[in-house]
Amino acid sequence: MTVTVYVDSAFIPHTVNGHKDEWCHLFSDQLDPTELHEFAQGIGLKREWFQPGRTPVEDHYDVTRALRRHAFLNGATPTELRHFIEILAAKRKEFRAAAGGEGVARMISVRRVIGIDPGGTTGVAVVSYVNNGDGSGGFVLSWAGQLTREEALPRIGDMITKFQPDAVAVEGFIVSNRSARSRSAGAGEFARELIGAVIYGPGARHAVLTHTASQVKRWATDKRLDAAGLLAQLKGQQHARDAARHALITLVERDWAPDPLSPSWARSTSENRS
Repeated sequence: MTVTVYVDSAFIPHTVNGHKDEWCHLFSDQLDPTELHEFAQGIGLKREWFQPGRTPVEDHYDVTRALRRHAFLNGATPTELRHFIEILAAKRKEFRAAAGGEGVARMISVRRVIGIDPGGTTGVAVVSYVNNGDGSGGFVLSWAGQLTREEALPRIGDMITKFQPDAVAVEGFIVSNRSARSRSAGAGEFARELIGAVIYGPGARHAVLTHTASQVKRWATDKRLDAAGLLAQLKGQQHARDAARHALITLVERDWAPDPLSPSWARSTSENRS
């Protein structure tokens, strides 16, 4: 079967890790993303930049204008945004037919949570769990970063729109009387403002969950982050790492993902490596 890889002309303005550009979608016409991964690797895209959808229908990579041109030179087919939507509709029809067929051994599903650690520097982490439907799966860090107060509100709104999470997990920021009189008082005020903006703004139609920092750190330890394969990717980003803790505890509490320290998870990851 010949697989066609496309690049659309969405040109969505967005800033990622301080890099402002216009972004498009790199995608294939097949439910199996194997060839898409191979093509993406061939033009220099990292696997962690893959954007898994809730089903394989929406799987894609985001590419800048420069990478879009590079993709063309390597054989990708240019397409208009309208055609992208048509291809998604065809893939969705194929997916539904496969899901109803007796011969389907497994269907992939994805749950995604945006974790937010609010404060003077706000950490954000977009963590997904990809369930392969056969007892195996894995955690994917789609985006992580640390934002200034000026960046936080607009950027988080953009990310909720872009990633369409199943939940937004925000730290339940508590400011004591002592800290309210300290230099952290402004950070506490901003944190409450951010939480309110997410709950009543762009995150309103998502499940917004809050834990205190102490609750999360007792459970979502570095050991658990490491077992999930997230810790090394967050090196040097303390606030983003804390945001990932919120995302991880939410995925597990909602039964969207297994506990990375559970025996069953250890067995599955061991089998996948063998």
